[in-house]
Amino acid sequence: MSEQGKNDRNNSICGLDLSKNWTNSSVMLTCTERPTKALALNTEALWFDEKQNSIYCFGGDMSFAYDYHVTAPFESIWAFTPDGKGAGNWKEVLGPTGAKPFPSEIIRRSSGPVASDESHGYYLGGWVSMATSPLETAVVLVSVLLILNFTDFTITNTSDGFYQYGQMINVPYHGTSGVLILLTKGTWPYLLPFNNITIFDKTKKKWYSQLASGAIPDPRIQYHCGHSGH
Repeated sequence: MSEQGKNDRNNSICGLDLSKNWTNSSVMLTCTERPTKALALNTEALWFDEKQNSIYCFGGDMSFAYDYHVTAPFESIWAFTPDGKGAGNWKEVLGPTGAKPFPSEIIRRSSGPVASDESHGYYLGGWVSMATSPLETAVVLVSVLLILNFTDFTITNTSDGFYQYGQMINVPYHGTSGVLILLTKGTWPYLLPFNNITIFDKTKKKWYSQLASGAIPDPRIQYHCGHSGH
């Protein structure tokens, strides 16, 4: 519990050991705190690399729990490797203490939709400001698709599209490499409807548009989504 009026921040990842039985009243989470040099950020992207059994963290903006004079950290990507028992280890893979420096032409962004497949992480659009990077002074909307290669940790910018606060899912069943499906697109505060679904063919590097049918939900932001079936 926090003291009333006091801002708290959490910079840990919490896991549950699924090899043990538990109930709602007995469940125990194990939380592994990230090193203090990695500041807590809002809306960080999480990419899962199944081959390396690692979760990569990228992006985000400064938490309001920090004092106003604390500046955003320099760009980096951190990896969390679970130990199978709810805990694990943190390691910086790109950045000041990583095995490779973070590419200088890439700026940390926030609030863009993300997805990952077996070999890459994807981050579309978002925004940058002094809250995301010490290299930025103004709020700027980002209009590119960022791709992280899980093998050599190279980062590339490709394609275009202004997206914020939406959701993106990877569907591996279509085409050679699968497709990315985006739900709601636009920029805050304009909430766009779900009646137009945007699809990115990862092999052809092309965007397509598909009209939705059935009971289309009302527009919203910061929601969760998934997919099922083939």
